[in-house]
Amino acid sequence: MISCVAIDDDPLFLRLLDTYFEEMYDAILLSSWGNPVKGALAIAKQRPEVVLLDYDMPYMDGFKMLELLEEKPKVIIISGRLKEAEQAELKADFFIPKSSLTSATVLQKAILEVVRQ
Repeated sequence: MISCVAIDDDPLFLRLLDTYFEEMYDAILLSSWGNPVKGALAIAKQRPEVVLLDYDMPYMDGFKMLELLEEKPKVIIISGRLKEAEQAELKADFFIPKSSLTSATVLQKAILEVVRQ
């Protein structure tokens, strides 16, 4: 079972992710966080294999949050605001536009792909 943590400032989107994980058989969502600082603490404690991360959040962006971590998990950026040019500059293992995350299958494929890298 692939362990994951989700961090996004949109509570409705976090609920959608919960629903998607209920449909998956090979990944589990350990926790989800709307606050990037609390999310960083959870990652350090829970040590997930994959983090589903929104880039644009209040307080600090997703990559500044990752800088707080000593050990970095695989990162899937899920964002609705990044443009293609910005995506290329990010050092994430995978990127999914929120508009493309239409099913648990899409998310599951992304998770499996980053774990195999």
